[in-house]
Amino acid sequence: VDEFQDTDARQYAIFKTLFAAAEVREDGPYFAMIGDPKQSIYGFRGADISAYLEARNDADARYTLPKNYRSEAAMIEATNAFFAGSDLGSVKSGSAADSIPFDSVTAADQTAERLIFAGEDSLCRLYERALETPEDDKVKTAHETSAQQMTRDVQSLLQLSAEGRVYFESGSGEHIQRRPVHEGDIAVLVDSHKEAAHIQHEFQNRGILAVRAKTGSILDSEEAKDFLYFLMACLNPQDRTINYLLIGALYRKNDAEMKSLSDFERREIYELFTVLGHKWREGAAVSLLWMQFLDSLSARERLLRMSDGERRLTNYLHIAEYAQELERTEGLSPERLRDRMLEVIQAGDASGQDENLVRLESDGRAVKIMTMHSSKGLEFPIVFLPSLWQKGVKSLSKKDQRLVTDAQDPDCFDCFQTDKDLLVAQTSAEILRLGYVAITRAVHFCVYYNVRDLPNQHGSSNQADGWFDQWLYQQRGETYPAGAYPGFLDELRDATPIALDAPEAPSQPCQRSLGHTIPYSYQITSYSSLARGEIASNDVDPSVAAGMGDRPVGPSEEPMPAEAEASEPDLLLEAFPGGVRTGTCVHEVLERCDFTQPEQWPRVATAVIARNFPDGGEAALEQRVAQMVDLIERLTHSPWEQGSGKVVDLSTLSPQACIAEMEFYFPVEQVDVAQLESIIQSWAQRVGLDYPPTLYRVRPIDGYLTGSVDLFFTQAGRYTLLDWKTNRPLPQHQKRQCSYDRAGMHQHMLHGRYYLQALIYSVATTAYLRQRLGAAFDWETHVGGFVYCFVRGVGEGTGWLHESFSEAEVRAAADALGQNAGQKGIA
Repeated sequence: VDEFQDTDARQYAIFKTLFAAAEVREDGPYFAMIGDPKQSIYGFRGADISAYLEARNDADARYTLPKNYRSEAAMIEATNAFFAGSDLGSVKSGSAADSIPFDSVTAADQTAERLIFAGEDSLCRLYERALETPEDDKVKTAHETSAQQMTRDVQSLLQLSAEGRVYFESGSGEHIQRRPVHEGDIAVLVDSHKEAAHIQHEFQNRGILAVRAKTGSILDSEEAKDFLYFLMACLNPQDRTINYLLIGALYRKNDAEMKSLSDFERREIYELFTVLGHKWREGAAVSLLWMQFLDSLSARERLLRMSDGERRLTNYLHIAEYAQELERTEGLSPERLRDRMLEVIQAGDASGQDENLVRLESDGRAVKIMTMHSSKGLEFPIVFLPSLWQKGVKSLSKKDQRLVTDAQDPDCFDCFQTDKDLLVAQTSAEILRLGYVAITRAVHFCVYYNVRDLPNQHGSSNQADGWFDQWLYQQRGETYPAGAYPGFLDELRDATPIALDAPEAPSQPCQRSLGHTIPYSYQITSYSSLARGEIASNDVDPSVAAGMGDRPVGPSEEPMPAEAEASEPDLLLEAFPGGVRTGTCVHEVLERCDFTQPEQWPRVATAVIARNFPDGGEAALEQRVAQMVDLIERLTHSPWEQGSGKVVDLSTLSPQACIAEMEFYFPVEQVDVAQLESIIQSWAQRVGLDYPPTLYRVRPIDGYLTGSVDLFFTQAGRYTLLDWKTNRPLPQHQKRQCSYDRAGMHQHMLHGRYYLQALIYSVATTAYLRQRLGAAFDWETHVGGFVYCFVRGVGEGTGWLHESFSEAEVRAAADALGQNAGQKGIA
């Protein structure tokens, strides 16, 4: 078992049970554990170094590697001197059983290359860069100072190499070859991804190419989400998906730019995606379609004008290549490829395609920036460690401590101080091992930075926050000095001074960093997120990926018991399964149909159903088309009264009198979902409906509220919002048709929290009417309320739920959405 230093007590107990009593084979032990306890740094993931130490003590024999086959001899000697006599364990009692001593190693044969400084290869290779304490004694300032000094040192090193004073040398005798040090030889190992982003920005300011190497997948990126929106737009060009693409990482259009798009420009974009979607369904490679898209809207040129545009463009092209390979190897249809890409992006991995993902994140010409933890197992010619000095500031803070007790142990509350001391000892030892891992990543040369006499975060002076820094003194039997820190490795400091002029600024100025933190509550959210009791994030929403917008969030797709089905007449759409695909198909058919032109219905239904249900053959297609046409006939032959004697009849509803999939987008402030619930409860009591209270876990949010009304139409002088629902009968109804009478539909509305949707949509459509009609707007005259059509149950007196909030209730809801949000404007 390899990497055994990352085991835990449970794993070791399993291995011990299985193999401890096994006989030793003639060619060696039956059970071999391979690991380096000095590299046990994953305690936060559950690794327990004590389990490894127990295994080490239980082992019948122990073997070590006395030679280092990777690093240059001078680097090995410096590391030996630095850690000589150190104990990287002693997490419990300090006994030999818990000790992890540092054993010096020797260099193997000469490495392929040697790093030469000004012709002298005997210079010390592990260098401490001591920095002055910032005047404000703040850790943040010390971080900035360390990052700035480190990037200056990298810049100086590269300039010295350009002058021929630092270089790599290989070969011997007459066959000596030299090459300069370039950015790709250098790695910067940091404590966090946030620090990595800051240091990358510092490098950009100096015109030095640097990339943040991630251990995560390239599919967990803005570029991957953009590509998914591209696939969605090709299959179903809608405002929402196209807008997501335009405001995403590829185009980054702001609000003013989006509003300035002319109708002609939008029509061009829609036509482009329509053509691309047609080509894709005809068999064109998705990677070629992506290339055509990049060229058609000048995306390539826009990317290359960005400071990191080359990296982004490479990522986009390789993501498209990954999708193409996925499509080919799994034989996926366009719709299925879209779904598969959604799956892998949400999972954040490539389902075994690690080889592709590593290549996507590689860049041999750039400085590599990564965390110290993720660098384990890797090697780099030159390593810079700008933040090793502060390790321990966060790791030992109280906020990161969790109290875990054994409820079966009556003495579990008697050992708090002992456990706290043990936590400090274990964490401190792991920090020291992390420093060992970071330093030993260097093949030729390593620099770590140190800020001295920095008060800790609790305000005490003359005590550094960094455990690694404290260990340097404790290891050597020294105490904290009152003055400046006298570095132990000053040889490099006495070498040729580093000085150079800064290179010319890049042609494209670096983007400024945001000077403040955007509150987590400020974001774009929707009814679906509010109904689920969660805050919307920037992640891809599966309902959006399916083209559903704000669709049912309640699980109402359960089939009815067989005995109930046998005694009931067939419902509509029986050939269509429950689930998102049917909902998408029905919505698309009803969106595209002209209710006044029945001769067109079969053609529209056939095209949409064939695309959404490519499996099943001609017979299944014909059956589904027939059922869909039957549904439309039912919808257009089931008029309902809207109040005051006015009848709504869809068969006379022309395309000019309605807006299908009407999207809205308006600002909100401190959304109070509890107040919205209270409004719905009052309304339900007024109209004689039971509406139980719902507990929501939604924090107040600011930002924008978005959604899509399935159909907004005017007839008989009133404007009505309509939402199509494809819910199957609820399992508690013994007769399926009962699911679609008034009481049954009310249960569906409660189950899916559709009343919340109706209230939000009423605010949006009312704001729209106020804007369009101006002073002529009159609530009693123009507002027709909301209609929920449960299409599977449309019949005589069933399937249509028509209700209306009062003007006062809609105004109160607008107030709950933030200072009368409904009157602020709607896009």
